[in-house]
Order: sequence, then structure tokens, then C-alpha cells
Amino acid sequence: MEAKPYSDKYTPKLQRTENNVFVLELTPKGQSDYSKIIVNINNTNYYPELMEYYDKGNTKIKEAKYTFNKVGNYWNAQEIEMTDIKKNHKSKMQMSDVKYDTGLTDDDFTVRKLIQ
Repeated sequence: MEAKPYSDKYTPKLQRTENNVFVLELTPKGQSDYSKIIVNINNTNYYPELMEYYDKGNTKIKEAKYTFNKVGNYWNAQEIEMTDIKKNHKSKMQMSDVKYDTGLTDDDFTVRKLIQ
């Protein structure tokens, strides 16, 4: 997976503000599988709630729904549901028992420690 910021790959345009979301249209700066992505951003935590992916023919082909909750001081993705509209298939990822600031250090993630 490519870990490039969306700002490097897409040009955003604010479409509208409704309820508690900003609706943005992202258009690719370079080559992309999508003609655009419509993103609903929560205006409280600035995380996505819904992302709609459109193909080159401007047909919606995928949709991602996000549910966030606050764990301590951090917003955390509790559930992500991706729907492939063309294949009529859904994948759901749920995160539970998430803990932050548990005292782990960078040394706990060395190759040697991880192999133990």
C-alpha cells in the first residue's frame, strides 16, 4: 500500500457543508483508478464518515463508511465498511479493545524483541 498523503494525490474542492459534515470532491492530480472521490468529513474531529469512489465514467463503484469513537484522548476508527458496488460485496473491519499510552517504547518494536 502506498502511504502518500491525500494532499499529494488529490486536489480538494469544498462542495457544500451540511449537518455536521464538510462534503469535499477530490480529483486526482495524476493517474488514478478513480475520476473523483466524494468525502464527507466530520466537522468536529475532521475524520471521514463516508467516501464514495467514482470510475472514469463517473459511476460510483465503491463506498467506504467509517465509524469513529474517542478512546482516551484519541479518535479511533471503530468500524470501516467498504462496499464494492460493481461486485455487490462488502468487507467490514472492526476494532475493539483498543488501548493507547500503555507505556510501550520504540525499543519494544525492534526486530529482536518482535522475534522473541
